[in-house]
Amino acid sequence: MSNKSMGTAFEREFAETLANRGFWVHRLRDNSNGQPFDLIAVRSNTAYAFDCKECQGNIFQLKRMEENQRNAMSLWAECRTAN
Repeated sequence: MSNKSMGTAFEREFAETLANRGFWVHRLRDNSNGQPFDLIAVRSNTAYAFDCKECQGNIFQLKRMEENQRNAMSLWAECRTAN
């Protein structure tokens, strides 16, 4: 199984787990520009963004994050706290 298919399988499993715990969940589709994250989940009027990583060990090194992912998560955090 390729890394891509393992990652997609994990995204589906994680989305199902969140849905079973009362979240509304939407998986973002890949696009040519690269998506900033994989899932959006909402529960109790709070939205969460997830970038799923299927890891072989216990650690995912943040240096592996791509620039568009860092930028998207930074903007997401800014928008959450903006009034």
